[in-house]
Amino acid sequence: MTKITVTKLLDQTSGESQEFDSLYNLLKYKLVITGSPLANIKAFFIEQDDLNKKFFYLKIYCSNWNNATVELKAKSPSDEDIFSSTGLDDVFNQDDIKLFNY
Repeated sequence: MTKITVTKLLDQTSGESQEFDSLYNLLKYKLVITGSPLANIKAFFIEQDDLNKKFFYLKIYCSNWNNATVELKAKSPSDEDIFSSTGLDDVFNQDDIKLFNY
């Protein structure tokens, strides 16, 4: 049986989320809010405890985005690395659920 773990990453109008790890700890991720939403942006990291399934979901929503965005950023586990964009496809500006494959 596959165990599902859901972690709330955001429930705020500014700033960034806690860091979270990819499968096998290959990458570290975080979410960064840009702009001024008029309500809290809520984001959930949904992962499966099944090493045969190499993906995770992000669910993000806000009742009033007001043109704000949330961007997924990543870095390697190295202390010398810094967080950078994972690409334009990983920017949220509306309620959405996205699947991220490894």
